[in-house]
Amino acid sequence: IIAREKWKDLIDKGISVDFLEKAKNFIYYPGISVVKEALLATKEDGVTSMHDPTEGGFAMGCYEISKAADVGMIVFEENIPILEEAKILCQKYHLNPLGTFASGALLLTVEENKLDRVLSIFKKNDIIANLIGEIRNKKEGVVLENRRGKRKMPYFLRDEITKIF
Repeated sequence: IIAREKWKDLIDKGISVDFLEKAKNFIYYPGISVVKEALLATKEDGVTSMHDPTEGGFAMGCYEISKAADVGMIVFEENIPILEEAKILCQKYHLNPLGTFASGALLLTVEENKLDRVLSIFKKNDIIANLIGEIRNKKEGVVLENRRGKRKMPYFLRDEITKIF
């Protein structure tokens, strides 16, 4: 969305046309549909929930799962797959990528003893899938953990991308 809507401004900020073309085409490749992934997940024993975190982004998706299941969550920040192009475009506008549209992502909760099987199925189907966190007691809240420690997951009242429009 940023590459498509802010093309001229990004060129003025020194971003190359090739970079912008690639980012602009993310809508097609890797794509924004999660139907294939969701259908695969429905066939697997042990998948206990699915959530498409498009609007509001990854962080709000985690909060929504937490609220719906009445649980807490710890998320391993280094395991969150964020495309390099997304990081760069967000930096240009001082946006937190955890709070921007996450089209093409699908969050799953999976029983621990079924996790390796689910990850294997996704890998066999050329789908990027990572263990990004663990369900915890509700009292722990939604926490982001990295090498420096733990902090509360950022909460976004509106999608970060709206700041640039």
